[in-house]
Amino acid sequence: GSLIVSTMDGQAELLKIPAAGGVPDQVVTMAANLLTSPVELADAGFLIPNQVLGRRRLLIRAPDGQLRPFLDSAEQATPPATLVGANQVAFLSGAVGQPPMLTIATMPEGRIVKRLEATKGIAPQSLVASPDGKTLYYVNAGELFSIDIAGGTPKKLRPANGVALDP
Repeated sequence: GSLIVSTMDGQAELLKIPAAGGVPDQVVTMAANLLTSPVELADAGFLIPNQVLGRRRLLIRAPDGQLRPFLDSAEQATPPATLVGANQVAFLSGAVGQPPMLTIATMPEGRIVKRLEATKGIAPQSLVASPDGKTLYYVNAGELFSIDIAGGTPKKLRPANGVALDP
């Protein structure tokens, strides 16, 4: 007559596998439901999602293995995330209970420099930046959109399930 429910999620490991083969490097281990959309940084670190005190956060995993918050802010920061040029990153952010929007912050300081208000309330499945760092492309509700980072409104481009960049 008893029902036993486990609220613990399994563990997941983020591994970095050398292109030449060999032993993979274990980057981080965390709850499986949180380990999505990691972003490799120029310094060989990673931007990874996590949950701290019930709030979604992005953490930086430095090459030496240390973890630190990406933003020093009370608002949530969630994937998808992507590098924008050499020293910025785009991601979803917003206050708890408020619709998120695409946000641009500096790397590695985590200082927010731009909020794309026209994207408020979207829930993109994937996100990339153009090589010149001027445009973001994202998939939301089965449609591919572009938005100029300088501002403006999103432009619907075509039906899509995902977007990726071939550097």
